[in-house]
Amino acid sequence: MLIFPNGTAYFGEQGAQNDIDEKGLPVEATAPTDGVPCFIEANGEDRKGRNEDGAYPHGAYTVSVDYDSVDVNSFSPKTVTLTQDHKGELGSFPVQRVEFYEITRTVKVWV
Repeated sequence: MLIFPNGTAYFGEQGAQNDIDEKGLPVEATAPTDGVPCFIEANGEDRKGRNEDGAYPHGAYTVSVDYDSVDVNSFSPKTVTLTQDHKGELGSFPVQRVEFYEITRTVKVWV
């Protein structure tokens, strides 16, 4: 593992209720995953938010997980619940962006 975990991420709703697969069939949302060790970092960058109703909301956290902890071929979470070792549960957040870094073997999730 190339990250220094300071918390746990529980990814959920991989496939929203209204998603449709390539055959035109509805995709069922999945339950939250088992906890994945992660590095949670408070995000102070406002420009990385997702456009929602003409506004770019501030991303609360950047979450880094080990590349081998998730199935990168189908990893597209809609929500994440974060717990941090010394603070307890931080809350549940919508996922704004996911990026895969093969060189460092990490996945970054902005929430």
